[in-house]
Amino acid sequence: LGIVDGEAADIIKSSHCGFACGANDYHELAEIAKNMSAMNASQLNQMGDAGHNYYLLNFKRSNILDKVNSMICSI
Repeated sequence: LGIVDGEAADIIKSSHCGFACGANDYHELAEIAKNMSAMNASQLNQMGDAGHNYYLLNFKRSNILDKVNSMICSI
């Protein structure tokens, strides 16, 4: 659950790892929290797995270093 705007919210939504609402939208936050509390463990685990997989593909240090190295070598 992210209480964020912009790219962070886009990542949460596009990776299907959770839910995001605007930084000042406490009504939506409450609604999302209520809906999440009704989700079963399997659904929550799927979101957790999706977040972990997104991290591994996009934020793991070795992957980032490989991408940077490829960019430098292409110059």
